Amino acid sequence: MKWHSIQALRFVAALGVVLFHLRELCGIGQTPAAFSAISLMGFTGVDIFFVISGFILWTTTRRPCNAAQVLRYLLRRLARIFTGYWPFFFLAVLLFWYFEPERLQRTDFFRAFWLIPAPLDRLLIPVSWTLSFELYFYFFFSLLLFFSERIALRILWMGFALILLANFYFVFVVDLYSPAGWGVAPRLFTFFLSPFCLEFLAGALLAHYSAFGRLRDYGWPALLCIPLLYGLGYWYQTEGNLQGPGMIGAYHYPERILLFGTAGVALVYLAQQLERERHLPIPAWLTALGDASYSLYLSHTLILYLFVRIVPWGDFQDTSTRFFLFSGLLGCILGYALVHYRWIERPLYEWAKSWLSKKKPEGV
Repeated sequence: MKWHSIQALRFVAALGVVLFHLRELCGIGQTPAAFSAISLMGFTGVDIFFVISGFILWTTTRRPCNAAQVLRYLLRRLARIFTGYWPFFFLAVLLFWYFEPERLQRTDFFRAFWLIPAPLDRLLIPVSWTLSFELYFYFFFSLLLFFSERIALRILWMGFALILLANFYFVFVVDLYSPAGWGVAPRLFTFFLSPFCLEFLAGALLAHYSAFGRLRDYGWPALLCIPLLYGLGYWYQTEGNLQGPGMIGAYHYPERILLFGTAGVALVYLAQQLERERHLPIPAWLTALGDASYSLYLSHTLILYLFVRIVPWGDFQDTSTRFFLFSGLLGCILGYALVHYRWIERPLYEWAKSWLSKKKPEGV
């Protein structure tokens, strides 16, 4: 089943990230107050993405499979992420080779190409750090295919409890999320037990219990907690005297997941529940933008980079001129994402699926 509401929510999440980076381009105080407030929270689109990924992964891994079918499923998931990512990777190489060659010198090409966890300054496309988590859970959910749904559900709960307990230890015992503690534990250790993993697992658990109608009566609580959690998050981000870049920085991951991860679960629950009960008609154009959300997410930072290299943004101080440029730039980003999805991303993935179907036995 294709969840049109989930696709629409994908677009909302991607748009939030785009607005957050546009806000950085415009400069704080150079944009209307309402936009500034909304765009400040745009980074939380990543948290929504992670919940959606867990929801979809569980939905597509419901029955036990043999080894050949599991391999086929995993290869198709890998093809989905890499056929969408690699074109932008090579485009980034060309852009930085032309405009900023020194950036290529500090890039870890092996890790960046294969989406292995690495520091942000060693990646070509900074937002690709999230794709490393996607790959992690592609492998994890592929392993769940070997088990019945009952056992897979137990594994989900055990994984959730393990990561939750690990982060209690990180916060209250070793003070990992602080300037003194960050970097003490091995990077891969903190990656595999990252609080972001809770968002994937929560999305998967939501998919399981929603599918059996066990969460039908929580619409109003979900609707009420969303603005409450975002309001608390906005206050904490602006008034909490946070270190560094606030909740987009590593020192405040636990609070971020507690507030915005929970809000993401509520959003995904509300969206799929309203669609399930036929109370949420989704226009076709919104679904189309949702389909292009991966292209939108990966392309916008490169378009913004090219824009600031070509257009002297700082020379335009007039508010109306800035608004015109901002609107035009946002339109270009959305338009390019749709074109890229239609003519590059989707054909590449379809070709990869066709090639894999000739190489591997029929399966999931």
